[in-house]
Amino acid sequence: MVTGRLHRRRLAWVAGVLLVATAAMLWMAAHRVPHPGSPVAAHLAALRGLWPASLRRPAVVVAALALVVAVDAVFVVLIATGRGRRLALPARASLGALAALVILQGLHQTEHLVQVTQLLVTGGNADLSQGVLTRLNQELVHLVWTSAVWIGCAALLLRYRHNRWLWVAFAIAGIHDVEHIYLYTVSLDPAVALHGGVNGILATGGLLGGPLQRPYLHFLYNLLEFVPLVAALLDELAARTRGAQRAPRPLRMRSASA
Repeated sequence: MVTGRLHRRRLAWVAGVLLVATAAMLWMAAHRVPHPGSPVAAHLAALRGLWPASLRRPAVVVAALALVVAVDAVFVVLIATGRGRRLALPARASLGALAALVILQGLHQTEHLVQVTQLLVTGGNADLSQGVLTRLNQELVHLVWTSAVWIGCAALLLRYRHNRWLWVAFAIAGIHDVEHIYLYTVSLDPAVALHGGVNGILATGGLLGGPLQRPYLHFLYNLLEFVPLVAALLDELAARTRGAQRAPRPLRMRSASA
């Protein structure tokens, strides 16, 4: 457990980063609206319009939410009752897994940062803002990675049940996964995808809609996972350092001189 003072400092740092990022994404949503680069493509997109929510597979959202809640409930029971302790990785392996998750999510966040930067530079041209690994910018890849982060957080909580930041990342990753389950499912039906399904649930034009277009919303989704994961790792490293400092030192026997 971290000290109260250290926790408050960590909370202020996390809140500051997220507030600045949210303000930046809101500015981008207002001044760099993503659009197809080709005038013909833009015209076709405008003609398609948005289908009513009832035609965009809302049942998929309900099913995805039920799945995520059910899996979450299983892990919460395992963690709360202590039964999951037997399934947890050893302490050193858990710390290594947490560090690896932070690094990989950081790389994923960097890809989203590149896309947002490209949208800024190109004035919102979505065709020229596909990131670095353009071939991996597919719905199945997004779903697999988001699910891996979600389940990874759950598995780490079996060891670090008192890490509040890891609980935050776990909760956000579950919500994020609902989005990607929906996005992958509707991508299998091009008609639904082209008439609004590609926007997902909470993005502008999505089932529920919101102030942020999809690239900016998912930048924040990933940041809301990445920053708490960093804080969780820092907490565990601090706890490990304090534990090492408190460990009793072995007594050294002096040999008597002849």
